[in-house]
Amino acid sequence: MKVKEFNPANLRELRAELNAQMVKIEKKFGIKIEVGNMSYRSSEVSIKVKANTISATGIANSKEAEQFSSYATRGGFSHFKVGDKVEIKGHILTIKGYNSRAPKAPIQLEANGKSYKCPATTLINKQPIK
Repeated sequence: MKVKEFNPANLRELRAELNAQMVKIEKKFGIKIEVGNMSYRSSEVSIKVKANTISATGIANSKEAEQFSSYATRGGFSHFKVGDKVEIKGHILTIKGYNSRAPKAPIQLEANGKSYKCPATTLINKQPIK
């Protein structure tokens, strides 16, 4: 397929192809790569790409993951670590990190490839799922 003009439809295809190719690069270098925002005009597209190293537990080393451990002690949820699973409102979610710039809902979670967030107080009385 040759692109003559960028539009939302062919950008979706481009994102899917980039993600497929990123898997090969991730395996080769042992890192995690994420294709982010795409801004475009009809003749040009800018693509944000983020790469992270992988920890011994298999979790991407992100700023938010690093912040989680330091805020966990102060916030009263030090019994959790990044990568732990927790049940919230009947859903099993994986803890991804702590966003210090989101005071109302700083806890970052993920399930089935979708991102979620919640207040820090939600984790205080919960226990990690083993």
